[in-house]
Amino acid sequence: MDSMEPSYKKGMVEAAMHLPAVHLQSLSELERFRLQEIALYTLQQRGFCTDIKPGYQNAKKKRQERKDTPHGLFGVTLLDVIAQDRVERQRILPVRNRRACAEVESSVLSFLVQTQRASDPGVLTDIPLSSILSYGTTQTRRRGALCVDSVAELDDGDDRLLEALQLSHPAELPSHQEDNNYCLSLNPIYKQVPRIVERCCSHIEKYGLQTIGIFRIGSSKKRVEQLRQEFAITGDMLLGEDNCVHDVSAVLKAFLRDLKEPLLPWELYTAFIQTADMNPDEQLHVLQLLICTLPPCNADTLLRILQLLKKVSLYEKDSVTHTGEQIPGNKMSISNLATIFGPNLLQNEKSLESERQSFHDSAAQIKVTEMLIQYYQEIYMIPSRMHGDIILSLLKTDPEVVDYLLRQKLSVIQNKVDTDEQDKQQWKMHSTASLVSYSPLATLMQLLSTRKKSGFLESSLPLCKRRPSRSQEDLTMLPATTTQKSFLPVLPRFLPLFTRGSSCPAP
Repeated sequence: MDSMEPSYKKGMVEAAMHLPAVHLQSLSELERFRLQEIALYTLQQRGFCTDIKPGYQNAKKKRQERKDTPHGLFGVTLLDVIAQDRVERQRILPVRNRRACAEVESSVLSFLVQTQRASDPGVLTDIPLSSILSYGTTQTRRRGALCVDSVAELDDGDDRLLEALQLSHPAELPSHQEDNNYCLSLNPIYKQVPRIVERCCSHIEKYGLQTIGIFRIGSSKKRVEQLRQEFAITGDMLLGEDNCVHDVSAVLKAFLRDLKEPLLPWELYTAFIQTADMNPDEQLHVLQLLICTLPPCNADTLLRILQLLKKVSLYEKDSVTHTGEQIPGNKMSISNLATIFGPNLLQNEKSLESERQSFHDSAAQIKVTEMLIQYYQEIYMIPSRMHGDIILSLLKTDPEVVDYLLRQKLSVIQNKVDTDEQDKQQWKMHSTASLVSYSPLATLMQLLSTRKKSGFLESSLPLCKRRPSRSQEDLTMLPATTTQKSFLPVLPRFLPLFTRGSSCPAP
């Protein structure tokens, strides 16, 4: 058994070296945590973030958890907003589950009553509801499965069961040893985007992509204040067509500007600014490492913002519909959007000296924000080499976990390869069929000539031997007489258009 272990690990090492590039959000919680350490170490080797210690995000999170979570969405940290959304979601889910259970119970009860009446019409039964289903569920259950946002939201019993089934991290990482209730999951975590950000982004994508001067034209202060109060009180609200796009965009900018800690942490501000003087390829690589060091909630929220800004920039210029109608563009290029959102995303610590430094860094803020908007898809893709480094790092401490992750990744890759191969075969068949010129006459003549060479026509029945059409017949030559006996009655060559009665004309 001991001799097989080195070869077993060697196989996992070889599999890790051939992993493809993946999206950041497709990694599990454990992989994202290890990626933060690898990215921070790589940055420090290049001279960035030398004053940052590994696990600074978790230390900040623990300090935040010791405090009472403030109520409200503006002027608090992003972790507080995510926590409030989670509490509100946990409060609403039981109500929805009870409502769904009540509907199921009523349908089951009516079915049982009808069945009992059909079997014995004279007997009335009173079936208690509590014996059918219970209200004790707090998560959505479907066919024995659990549908939750993260492992931390599970009940204690379900938490231990799911961790055992997932081969969750057996030896907790040093930064989490004190917290026994927290365990890193081996599944991709739920996208941690505040509901206020998602609501505003979805509303702008639906109603404001072609609005001229979006994010730049001023809004109504009264309506913006009303929206802020409704979001702060309820935590969520539905935005419709009657809501002004400029008001919603102002709420989104105010949320990012009023965060107690900026979306891009203060600890990484200097590193982000320093990338402005690099060449594009090097800047893209360093920005990718910096994004990997962000906490999941910051990285996911930043991605949602960048997706919105990139989509808005695609409608910058005027366009013409298929009917010839000219649609004016929103006049918001990537440079204009970066000028507006750069100071909201990249904020230095609040002090007199830092404010002066931020004023001098305004050009660098715009340049870095332009790079983030333009190449956010490449930035959020984890290269193959870094993907393999994550697995190799985990292999040193948890080979069982690596085995589970590799099996999961390879199954996903195999399914994708099979799907791509099927799509490729279907495309090849369709493209080959479309490239072949369709000529029925040529195809028929080629078929006839092939059968004539093989003697098929001579050996087949007379019904199979057809005379050529009038267009193919040489009218200058008499038709050849055949000596072969025919099984059909002799008919005239040309039939009259009209017949008398029902009798056939005499030959």
